[in-house]
Amino acid sequence: MLKHVSFLILLLLLLVINAGNLFAGEIVTSEDVVLEEAINDNYYIAGSNVKIEVDILKDLNVAGNNVFINGDVLGDLHVAGKNVVIRGDVKQDLMILSGSVELHGSIGGDILVFGGKVNIFEDAIISGDSIIMGGELIHNGNLTGNLNTITGNVNLNGYVGGNSVLTTQSLFVGGFFDTPDDSSVSYFSPKEAEITEGIESNFSYNRTKEWRESRLVQSNLSSFFGFLSILRFITTLVMIYLIMQLFKPFTRTVVNFGDKKWITALVIGLIVTIAIPAISILLMVSLIGLPFGIILLTVFSIVFMIRVAVASMIVGGWLRELYEKKRSIDHKYSNFFFSIIGLILLSLIKLIPYVGETVYIVIYLIAIGAVMHYLYKTVFKIVK
Repeated sequence: MLKHVSFLILLLLLLVINAGNLFAGEIVTSEDVVLEEAINDNYYIAGSNVKIEVDILKDLNVAGNNVFINGDVLGDLHVAGKNVVIRGDVKQDLMILSGSVELHGSIGGDILVFGGKVNIFEDAIISGDSIIMGGELIHNGNLTGNLNTITGNVNLNGYVGGNSVLTTQSLFVGGFFDTPDDSSVSYFSPKEAEITEGIESNFSYNRTKEWRESRLVQSNLSSFFGFLSILRFITTLVMIYLIMQLFKPFTRTVVNFGDKKWITALVIGLIVTIAIPAISILLMVSLIGLPFGIILLTVFSIVFMIRVAVASMIVGGWLRELYEKKRSIDHKYSNFFFSIIGLILLSLIKLIPYVGETVYIVIYLIAIGAVMHYLYKTVFKIVK
């Protein structure tokens, strides 16, 4: 069940797929993907475990639970996964979304990283600017450009050639940290860091409040407990209960698909969210296609309306499976109980600054994809 923490991995598709280059490369999806032959094309890969052992001569886009890049990428590299390790060189820009990131190679362009823990090792060389957002940054490498972070903790023990702007709860500056005399390090933190003698003139401290004192957090909490939020919460609970009681086969199939095939559900959800409104509008332009466009748009509207309830049930299913693995005896809690916990968890996730809304959307895409898959398999009888 813990693997579901990495449901964020396919957010990559939102960031890198566009109409101009989606069909210009090759798409590969599998449980385990190992590339051992050189690729002279843009590549899109999605799998539970992805290992790249060869050079990619153009752009590479990867989504997987565990991703290992050992070859060189001559274009841009976009990666999303639970654990990402990059040992090869990237000639252009790098974008990563991951719970854990390890950088060892040489990056020729800029990097943008969203990660729980970002570790830049001694053998890593980053020529461009770096933006790091996540829980922790450990920098021991060589960064010649500017560094900007929004993280829980920052550990600087490498080289930064440009200017740095660090927003963090805690900053540690190691004895091996180095920066040119004309470079500045501005950091925003609740407490002042201890700076090595000789480079303290490069640092500028700006005190910030603890996260509990943040107006953004307080505003979000106020909104969460507001009347409209409570009304939406209760309405969603009623919807969850009715769906579970009246449509049991639907509930069982959708939750199971969202649990076991969440990658596929996310891909489906992303595709239909973009494609169905566009197709419906095109159909309604003509007199013949008008009824079909209205039907298609109506079906999608209903799916969109129940997405919160379905997402809560899917998250509840994840929580139930995790709970069962922790317990050796049968539990007494119902699926409805876990769905309530799922709804509460989703509501709290949305309050997290910067990344909460993104997580919120991705889970809803999984829910939409699971429902559309059910309709495709069961209602429309397109495939058996």
